[in-house]
Amino acid sequence: MASAGNDVIMDHPLSERWRVADLLETLAGYDVTLVEVRCSPEELERRDRERGDRPIGLALSQTLVYANGEFDIVVDTTATSPEECAKRIVHSLGALSSPEAFDRFRLRRLPERRH
Repeated sequence: MASAGNDVIMDHPLSERWRVADLLETLAGYDVTLVEVRCSPEELERRDRERGDRPIGLALSQTLVYANGEFDIVVDTTATSPEECAKRIVHSLGALSSPEAFDRFRLRRLPERRH
């Protein structure tokens, strides 16, 4: 889809080093904006219970995605609706600095390749 020139929104947890490495390689050459979606531990647990289709604590265990430390936009869904978070993301897109987080992350994490 992206190769055909389409904008793509992807939800992908960066909770494991191999996931990050995979995306850095797979998305090389693409303009990537990293959005950090946060939520309080209490609200994550409440949502897990309400969903009822997965173990309580699963969402909280995925908060390792914050450990990467590189994001372009941050939203907190604890008390903010999905619609408001989407508006904040759209509003923030025009104010992004360069290089974007994904590029900074790539420069910091990937060793130079020798040819």
